[in-house]
Amino acid sequence: MELADGTRLRPTGNVWKTYLPKQKDGEVLSISYALAPPSTSNYEDFQNVTLSCLEALVMRCGNE
Repeated sequence: MELADGTRLRPTGNVWKTYLPKQKDGEVLSISYALAPPSTSNYEDFQNVTLSCLEALVMRCGNE
């Protein structure tokens, strides 16, 4: 997961586990999160976070 400013997140927690099977490539999300402790895995380029809220944004074109 990557934020608009280029920050790369590695999400964890129940909210992420619930969303993961439903994810779609290129989907834009609105999220709330808290920083999580670093893991021992090889994800140095990512900030570990625990998601507290996740909502898929519906992108619409044309008049509503």
